[in-house]
Amino acid sequence: QILINGEVFKVGKATFSSVTKDFPTRLHTQVRKLREALGPQADITVNTLSLGRTTSKHAREVETSILRWIYDMHKVVPSGNIKSFK
Repeated sequence: QILINGEVFKVGKATFSSVTKDFPTRLHTQVRKLREALGPQADITVNTLSLGRTTSKHAREVETSILRWIYDMHKVVPSGNIKSFK
């Protein structure tokens, strides 16, 4: 989960098999690009939830359930998930 100024920006899955500076490489890259785009004043926070050893299918199911919960509670999809939310 990536938060910008306390608001959920994106929920997604990432594998810890490839890590850069304590975060999965894919997540690290997304955060780096956000920092470049938004500047140093943006408060970008990362929360991770370890599922242990699992399948991509199960990780996607967890991601979808979190997105559904956010949508049901707030009637909004995080802006980083708009393209992929169904």
